[in-house]
Amino acid sequence: MAIYVYGGKTNFDAHLTALRAILAEWSRTDIDYATKVAHLTGATAGGANAPYFLTSKTLIDDDAVDGLEGTASEGNLWVARISPSRRDRISGFTSGETILVP
Repeated sequence: MAIYVYGGKTNFDAHLTALRAILAEWSRTDIDYATKVAHLTGATAGGANAPYFLTSKTLIDDDAVDGLEGTASEGNLWVARISPSRRDRISGFTSGETILVP
């Protein structure tokens, strides 16, 4: 099972409608991983999450070094700080998965 892995916040944390729309898109079984990510980031139209997108403007870093752990499923969506000065620790990342940077 693919998961959404994030150690920070979003602008939608207190917005139940937005969170449900994002979850509805991430839970879809009729499209592939790349299409889900494209919908969630707003790169491609047609997602169940519209008009709520996961972008650098809506993802908020918590300024902590987070330890993120996913499954080896080739389908996790990661949100992590990857700059050398404050790099989050990621466990379970599989080649081909996407890391969104807040």
